[in-house]
Amino acid sequence: MGIQSKKNFIKTNAVAAITGLPKKPQHIYVDRRQGDKYLLETSGLVPKYIKKKDYGVTPKYVTQRNEEMKKAQEEYENSVLEYLKKKAMKQLSDEERECLLQVHILI
Repeated sequence: MGIQSKKNFIKTNAVAAITGLPKKPQHIYVDRRQGDKYLLETSGLVPKYIKKKDYGVTPKYVTQRNEEMKKAQEEYENSVLEYLKKKAMKQLSDEERECLLQVHILI
């Protein structure tokens, strides 16, 4: 009925199992005495981020954003100072003062 083969699948499977490399076990931790197992990698107990070369370095986009904010703040402060200077009273020189007083007296 089916195709017959002279290959001994049991023997080849046994040879492959004996000569093959064993699987590496997953790193797990047991949380409770009932035997609840969880992966160690995703638990946060393994220090994987502190071993990166850029650990502790402020990202470029954050420093760039901070510089932009400082620049905008300085521009705002300068515009406020300029506005206040325009609205502030001017100090007249003595000549201008005398001239204005004489014009006011004549009127």
